[in-house]
Amino acid sequence: MLGLTGFECTPSYIGRIKKGYYPLVLRNLHLPAIALNSILMVLVLAIIPLEIILQGANVLSVLAQMTAGQGLRTWIVIDATIVLCGGILSACELLEQLALHRVLPRFFLLKLPITQSLYVSVLSFIAFCGVLYASAGANLSVVSQMISPPVLTETVNRFSLVWLTVMSLFPLTLLLLKFNRGRISRDPNTHLLIIFSSIIISIFVFVGNIAVNPTTASTAAIFKATQNKIHLLRWVYWIYDQYPYLHSLTLAETARDKLVDLMIHLKRQPVCILVKTGEV
Repeated sequence: MLGLTGFECTPSYIGRIKKGYYPLVLRNLHLPAIALNSILMVLVLAIIPLEIILQGANVLSVLAQMTAGQGLRTWIVIDATIVLCGGILSACELLEQLALHRVLPRFFLLKLPITQSLYVSVLSFIAFCGVLYASAGANLSVVSQMISPPVLTETVNRFSLVWLTVMSLFPLTLLLLKFNRGRISRDPNTHLLIIFSSIIISIFVFVGNIAVNPTTASTAAIFKATQNKIHLLRWVYWIYDQYPYLHSLTLAETARDKLVDLMIHLKRQPVCILVKTGEV
């Protein structure tokens, strides 16, 4: 299922797709992925011993070596590296849109004179990957658990939950659209049964990932809790307020003032709202 990852990025490019061609783009992304993944899964199960598959390390390159030798394995590794570098394109597109909407500084729009590449965005993405790799202690297994899709092992990583959450937003958004704007004419008109089926499947897969590795849910919950910084800071301030003897300490008062200033600063951050007309 996670082999289809990537097509969820197509809404970012919908402005560059001709009217009426978006369903065709999704179809052309799904069919090759389904066909190739089905064939590869059969070959993996037929050729590679199960104990090697369960290790979950470089299964595709191992398949290439066992079928055609070291040359094909090297080619697969190089090809996979080039494909993964395509993630830079999605990241650059995101940074470009944020800069155009003035969420990020304008220097993210700087381009090279010949290729017109957004070199600041590319360098920023590479720097982020370097920091991520360094924070994992240059341990490939740790990095894989952080960012790569799960394989046939007991290691279900955070990427699976993030991906499933993004995917569940599609039917949920369509359901809300039908409920709040049901009279808007649109083509095609997805049946409610398909929407509810998609939501139910997402729930089952989500619960299954947590059942395989419950620590994944705790990690995702901690990450979600840290997103609302103001709420966390209010809890810290509440704890400080419960101990009156801290109010007489100069250091505690200084920390309180900085805490209040930080909460005020976070509440004043701009919010970007995109509207088509002047009605809000």
